[in-house]
Amino acid sequence: MFYLHIGKQEKANAMEQFMIKPNRQQRRAIESYARKINSRYHKQDSHFVTLKERLNEQLDEFNSYRLEAAVKEFVANNPQWNKFSDLKLCKALEVSIDKILIDTTMQRPLNFRWVMKIISRFLESKVMAIQVYEDPDKPGYYIAWDGQHTAIALYTIISKVFGDKLADCMVPIVVYPMSKKAEIRENFIGLNGDDKLGLDEIDLFMQMIYGVRVDGSTNPAWIDAELKQQYLEAYELFATNEKFGDHEEAGAISRLNELVKHDPIVTQWFAKYFAAVGQERATEPKEIVMMYWYFSACKDQDVVVTDEYIQDLALVMKDLFDADFSPEGTFWGKVYSTYYSWHKDHYASWDEMYRPEPQPRKEIPHGATYLTAQLRKSLEHPVPRYYGSTEFRVLNKDLW
Repeated sequence: MFYLHIGKQEKANAMEQFMIKPNRQQRRAIESYARKINSRYHKQDSHFVTLKERLNEQLDEFNSYRLEAAVKEFVANNPQWNKFSDLKLCKALEVSIDKILIDTTMQRPLNFRWVMKIISRFLESKVMAIQVYEDPDKPGYYIAWDGQHTAIALYTIISKVFGDKLADCMVPIVVYPMSKKAEIRENFIGLNGDDKLGLDEIDLFMQMIYGVRVDGSTNPAWIDAELKQQYLEAYELFATNEKFGDHEEAGAISRLNELVKHDPIVTQWFAKYFAAVGQERATEPKEIVMMYWYFSACKDQDVVVTDEYIQDLALVMKDLFDADFSPEGTFWGKVYSTYYSWHKDHYASWDEMYRPEPQPRKEIPHGATYLTAQLRKSLEHPVPRYYGSTEFRVLNKDLW
């Protein structure tokens, strides 16, 4: 039975069952984990821990085993070292900038735009030490193997802004005890690639939240991220990544593309919708894609979204396909069958030799085309339109 056809009392009873803020018993599983994870953002001051404490946070039985294996591999790979002082690590120094040389066969070509960006958006705290080594053919000089853009930007500021003597201007360097250029080149490639752990979207999102709550940042993008976090907390959701191992916990959002790029109000509407659906599970990546698109389209097309709208939408979604957007779910099965039906009719008059193969996709163009057509039939509220590029059309006979 579609929600469109139920009576007022049934509608009221259904709304009560799937309230925007479910009761504690309904959401117990989500609260137990989502609240625990979101509580990490509630610190108002910097929180300092020792290196040992930071490591111990991750040392469960599985990770302890993995760490032990890595330590054994280190020992096997480095029999030449008997104590830590045997390691020859880099040294931090200051030298005058005129003592820095760049090996053009080592560094990539200068990216002038990047130099301009460093200068135009210059912050002292962003200046990192220039990584150098000493070459016996150039005594008294330091050869930069990484950080040439920083060095060029500093040189430009010295010479073009202040007009100071280069020999009087000291810059930070890190001297690496290497004499083999092949090894240096491998380090350059590694430290600008696989050897450096980049920031995932979840890392950036977390830093923005901490930046606002701990540091008082007024960066507009960071303030938006923190507002999104407020909405997630209010409705027992939390942002995560598969690398944390909790992406299947109730309330988890592991696909962050849409969370990051859309307006905060879209996150609020989605959070209310997911709460109204009332299912104690993690969000589905395709559910995030579809529903963020839907609410974003509502915003862009001035569709008024109220709590009642969201409650009614959740009821319809549950009635039609149990609000299941998983790849194996009923929704995409319906999209596929509808697409094949349309394709057969659409190309019926074509010569079989020239008739294109059907290519249904579990993506926005086909999903949004079907979803909006279905909701125009089943939802007693305005529905946004999909304006993307696709020939696919949905006939009434193919709707639930």
